Amino acid sequence: MKLFRNEHIHSDAQSASNAHQSLQFNVANRDEFLAQIPTDGKGIEIGPFANPQLHGPNVKYLDVLTSEQLKQRALALGMDPEKVPQISYISNQNGFPDIPEMFDYALSCHSIEHHPDLVKHLNQVEKILLPGGKYFLIIPDKRYCFDHYLAESTFVDIVGAFLEQRIVHTAKSVIEHRALTTHNDPVAHFSGNHGDILSNQHQRVLQAISEFQNASGSYIDVHAWQFVPESFTELIVNLNALGLTSFKITNIWNTPINNLEFFVTLTNA
Repeated sequence: MKLFRNEHIHSDAQSASNAHQSLQFNVANRDEFLAQIPTDGKGIEIGPFANPQLHGPNVKYLDVLTSEQLKQRALALGMDPEKVPQISYISNQNGFPDIPEMFDYALSCHSIEHHPDLVKHLNQVEKILLPGGKYFLIIPDKRYCFDHYLAESTFVDIVGAFLEQRIVHTAKSVIEHRALTTHNDPVAHFSGNHGDILSNQHQRVLQAISEFQNASGSYIDVHAWQFVPESFTELIVNLNALGLTSFKITNIWNTPINNLEFFVTLTNA
């Protein structure tokens, strides 16, 4: 476990303000963001499932299941199993396995919000990136996806999960995900239609409680964290100031209109 820095954190507000000013609007969609990735280097995509964003001989893949297991899961969900890539590394509740190679860049798409201990995840990505390596992130904006009614996560929430060495999601996260989420249509969200979460809510809460209890401590896949571009910026600034990550934000792009995701590039100092 990393130690916190001893010095008083005195520049977070200004650092966050400066980072906020770097928010950009010149990426219209995911394809434009992905086009900025220098794919001539060695890369690793984290959590591709049946929809990898990167392709080519220089790309490796890491996921929680083997390729065959992911294909079976894809079939069960009505997805195309042929799109599942060859998984090189399989993670577990302790995070990454031993990865005996280094990469120029990593990418995760709608994955970072699933990690129970986000600080640990960032640390593990740092360790497999060369100095100056980039971590490219595609992150759902909670305002325009099914997380709309959930509160933004704070850096205190995420530091708390790190100190607890959390490896599964809390009952709170499971209940929120099952009972308080709404539709996933960004166009509707942008127009002000956020859906109704009150219908049958008590029954959904009871079902979520039952699911959590029946899991007996095993992992349930839900969103642990909810972000908007500004709150994610503040998170990285604060984690860096605390000495809990060496990552710094190189670029962050605001969520395009009628879209549900924003885009971030972190640099491994």
